[in-house]
Amino acid sequence: MKQTNDRVDRYLRTVHKLGTPCYIYDGDIIKRQYSRLKEALPRCEILYSLRANPHPDVVYLLRNVGAGADVFSEGELERALRAGILAHNISFAGPGKTEDELRMAIGTEVAAIAVESIQELELLNALARQMGTQAHITLRIGTGKFGIDEEQLPEFLSQYQKCTNVIFDGLHFSTHAVPLDAQDLLAKFNHNLEFAQRIQREAGRPFKIINLGGGFCIPMFPGEKALDLTVFKDFAPHKMFPQTRFFIEAGRYLTGPAGVYIAKVLYTKKSRDTEYIIIDGGMHQNAFACGLYAKTAPRNFDIRILNKINAKPERTYSIAGPLCTSFDTLARDIQLPEVVPGDLICVLNSGAYGFSMSPLDFGSRQRPREILLSKS
Repeated sequence: MKQTNDRVDRYLRTVHKLGTPCYIYDGDIIKRQYSRLKEALPRCEILYSLRANPHPDVVYLLRNVGAGADVFSEGELERALRAGILAHNISFAGPGKTEDELRMAIGTEVAAIAVESIQELELLNALARQMGTQAHITLRIGTGKFGIDEEQLPEFLSQYQKCTNVIFDGLHFSTHAVPLDAQDLLAKFNHNLEFAQRIQREAGRPFKIINLGGGFCIPMFPGEKALDLTVFKDFAPHKMFPQTRFFIEAGRYLTGPAGVYIAKVLYTKKSRDTEYIIIDGGMHQNAFACGLYAKTAPRNFDIRILNKINAKPERTYSIAGPLCTSFDTLARDIQLPEVVPGDLICVLNSGAYGFSMSPLDFGSRQRPREILLSKS
């Protein structure tokens, strides 16, 4: 992701005014990402996955450009509704919804409650009956703790026939594609549609909603290529389901490229053969960039020196934070310009799962500020 001088200047002014550590989210980039996805898949409604970045200003901005919401908790549902997202444009998923959450989802009349177990189906039916209404559901197809196995569909359909207060409106898919491989993602979507066509026949009712899932990745590391959205130009789900609403979920794709995490250099030091940069932020504020959730060996994010954005890399550093754990390492053996105390470390692609997935109270340190900027 290239940073224009104008954008860098705005970030520098913001940091000088509000201090570090901080997250800065660029609203113009969020809107650009939404437009790109909508243009590529015009027949699909984009649901913003709030878990990626639930900051109220971000949710409100996405509501203003037309996004619905994909929520996993009562708190996320409340944030979506407070931002002005209509319940009719909200899908509530998650394998562990509480009774209170299910009551709220039924009462607010969200578009779909994604059922993830037969016991949840039975509970939903009972709660809707108590409330004197009907619950609109989609069945989530998945494995493990998410959704129901394909092999359990006959049991689900049999149990559904006994439910008088649940309306089976469609399917919700957990789509897992090869990262940044648009052809693979398209193949998964087409497979989902063929599967939905078969289950619709077995259910004996037309589906109102098909949630195709997500899988819209972004380049997280230097050298990766962006998802080629032109692959979807001929994707026409409405030809198979002319009366159906199609949902796609997007979180990281919308907000990831729009966010930077900025921390100040406190010290530099050398330990044997390693030169360290010690910063005023770290794992407790950006655990994702530290590789805390990496399934393989951690890789360095794209990191720049914000106040030396055009300087050439000339030294090798490891970047570490102030915490009492070796996990608090933001980068290892990374090439950067010469760094001195007071410089500003800028981690790109930090607009999703940065603040929201970090152990913010570890060490009882201050939380980073979050700022949304937008020229328009």
